[in-house]
Amino acid sequence: MKAGELRVVEVERGCATKSVAEQGGDWTDKEIARFMARVERLQNEGLTEMEAEALAQTMLYRDRPVSGDDRRVCLECQHIKGAFCQASESFGQRKNMQPVRTVLQRCDGFQIKTKQQETS
Repeated sequence: MKAGELRVVEVERGCATKSVAEQGGDWTDKEIARFMARVERLQNEGLTEMEAEALAQTMLYRDRPVSGDDRRVCLECQHIKGAFCQASESFGQRKNMQPVRTVLQRCDGFQIKTKQQETS
């Protein structure tokens, strides 16, 4: 199994066992637009289309109030600059750590990007 395949298996595990109703119902137009934008962004980061869609779907369900999932991907954090985490040293990691930016995880240093930071 390649590293890329492993990521998809890990991502699919997050929502494969719940029904659509348990995940908050059908997708809204706003969720569809966000999903498509995320797929594009994730593919730009090097994920295959299948990997990007699987992660974007998991993120969509994660964002719903019923999910209870507080994990994030580093790409959503304002501390990611290119491939490096600018805050890693402040929470006990080595300076300018290169995290896996496309895996859902919990991080003490996480701070959501503003809309302006997302577009720049």
